[in-house]
Amino acid sequence: MTVSHRLRRPTPIMLSLLSAVAALGAASAHAADAAPTATDAGEAVISLDAVNVTAEVLKINVLPEETPQSVAIIEKQELEEKVLRKVDDALRYTPGFVNPYGADYDTNWMRMRGFQVTTLVDGQTQYQEGYFDTTIEPFGLEAIEVISGPASALYGDSQPGGVVNLVTKKPTKTPQKTVTLTGGSQSFVQGGFDISDFVTEDGSQRYRLVAMANREDSFVNGVNGWRAYVAPSWTIDISEKTSLTLMASYLKDKKTPSAAFMPAWGTVVDRNGSKIPYGTNYGDPEHDVYDKDQASFGWEFRHAFNDRLEYKQSFTVKHTDLYFRTTAAYGSLDTAAGPSANGLYRATLLNDGTQTSFTFDNNLTGTWKTDDIDTVLQLGFDYQHHRNKWDGNGLGVAIENADPFNPSHSGMPSDSELKLWGNEIKKRQLGLYTQAQTVWNDTILLKGGMRYDFVKIDATNENPDSINASDKLDEGQLSWNAGVMYFGPFGISPYLNYSEAFFTNASMAQVGGYLPGTYGYYIYEPVETEQLEAGVKFTPDWLDGYVNIAWFRLKQKNALAQSVIGGILAQSQVAQKESTGIEFSVNAALTDNLRLNAAYTYQEVTKPKYQDAFGKWHDEAELSPKHVASAWLSYNFADFGLPNLTIGNGIRFLGSTRDTYYRHKVDSATLWDANAVYTYDRHWKFVASASNITDHRYVAGCDWNTAYYGEGRVVRGTVSYSW
Repeated sequence: MTVSHRLRRPTPIMLSLLSAVAALGAASAHAADAAPTATDAGEAVISLDAVNVTAEVLKINVLPEETPQSVAIIEKQELEEKVLRKVDDALRYTPGFVNPYGADYDTNWMRMRGFQVTTLVDGQTQYQEGYFDTTIEPFGLEAIEVISGPASALYGDSQPGGVVNLVTKKPTKTPQKTVTLTGGSQSFVQGGFDISDFVTEDGSQRYRLVAMANREDSFVNGVNGWRAYVAPSWTIDISEKTSLTLMASYLKDKKTPSAAFMPAWGTVVDRNGSKIPYGTNYGDPEHDVYDKDQASFGWEFRHAFNDRLEYKQSFTVKHTDLYFRTTAAYGSLDTAAGPSANGLYRATLLNDGTQTSFTFDNNLTGTWKTDDIDTVLQLGFDYQHHRNKWDGNGLGVAIENADPFNPSHSGMPSDSELKLWGNEIKKRQLGLYTQAQTVWNDTILLKGGMRYDFVKIDATNENPDSINASDKLDEGQLSWNAGVMYFGPFGISPYLNYSEAFFTNASMAQVGGYLPGTYGYYIYEPVETEQLEAGVKFTPDWLDGYVNIAWFRLKQKNALAQSVIGGILAQSQVAQKESTGIEFSVNAALTDNLRLNAAYTYQEVTKPKYQDAFGKWHDEAELSPKHVASAWLSYNFADFGLPNLTIGNGIRFLGSTRDTYYRHKVDSATLWDANAVYTYDRHWKFVASASNITDHRYVAGCDWNTAYYGEGRVVRGTVSYSW
């Protein structure tokens, strides 16, 4: 299977829908005899040596500008040359991306088009339950791929905002070796190496070893930690038609949790005439710990029967051992009218347990080409099995209230004083899927996919104060998508796409009151979403890049949203939640030396009308700004005799939002980022990067009277040596 190439742009010709469908059916009946090389079969999707970078997340080789939906790729060079503490930092210049929880270092927070997204690693869905999620080290990534909007036709159970596929580093066809050393603000220091080389003289066996270790402080007082990561991989070209890549990784993450929850009174608005200092810690730096051991092993196998038919298989097993104790303060004692005189409600939470996952995916992809029609047809199935078992204390145990301006860190309960109970969740998903794409006369593209999933969840909760100890879900879900795209003259390509998503929340949500015997734990019904997207992509021959304009509307049934039950704030399923908006993005070279990456999203995210704390009715959804914009310009100084120097500048704008119940307004924020890259010679490279250069203090989001500070200025410098 070869890498996709740009389509030519002929004069418009109308296509009969019936003839295209007939062509789809005929595709599976033909195969040619010529066989591709192992290099073609094993490296076609994305590699350091690829001519064009296609999106592995789409499961077939398609360029982002030639598919009828919004797709973005963040490549290795961009990952290396910007400030990346964690994965969500890499998405700051992605259309519609929002992190409403600010500088929370424990978890990646990613929302697009008003909804959360699902994380994949090399196309495998990552399980997340509460604090048990997959930690991804950015140093180990080759690229990040993003599909905006629902994608259950490809991946089954997934969030409606989109999917983010993290492509890890694997052996390259060309040997490369790099050592890096990084230092920066908040006492950050990191050392790492990335080595890929041949095992055999002919390169039919090759390996890659990626490793790093770092330590850093936090903007929150008393918070620090360290991380170590190693990821070996080995590719074997078994024959000219067959290749196998073995992959493993181990990550150790040990730190003090950031506990960056802040009251709205004192951050969004003044508290008794003052603001709470940036960096205030309501936690317990002496006893609170985030201690994670995460290990994985898997493989990717490819076999090309001939140049028209290819089989792919992937498997991963991952095990996580987590001890997580954190103390945090919330604004729940405050009211809409003013702050409480009794200080801040504070609770200590403890989770101690394991999570194990097995994921398997395989598919068969066939292609058929005539003078006028190019067709791809794919059939596959995948299976996921996740088991999460831990001891915990639910929402935490209340401790002494905190002084908002001078919190005490003494008198915290020991582990033995915390009342814990057992929890277990088992989730299994079997999905059968197919997708097809036909391009007629390099002019009209038709694409469609369908998937059926069997999902089973069994959950138990041994909290002795609840009225039930278990719940289960056994569902079958059909998801499909369809798209059409017209490759018109001058590189103007309008498209239309329909897609669906369903999401099962495996966690047992507390429903009811807060006194023993008045509440129970239940699994929510699957959340179902459908999206209609219409847009145009502009890819003229004279432009090195492309422009995408898209209109979208997402409608969600059984949506999860803030609500008030018995006068108490809670999360519940509402009838419907909607998101409608327009996205604009451009990623192109304006001149030989100047490149622009810009995006703007306008969105209105609504839910059924509700009453706020003042008795007024609203329909706006939480944590969803109407305006999100970003622009990054990079300039190479070759015209000034400095071809080895490139300087980039970026601006990010996050629109205002409101706490939907208490009505606190979170002001908009504009942030300035920059970097400088100097390549001394083919061995030495220097990178200086900074985010939020002006150290602007802002609130990233606020809900339920709890606010989240955005990250202040972060500066880093990296020197790397390659050979």
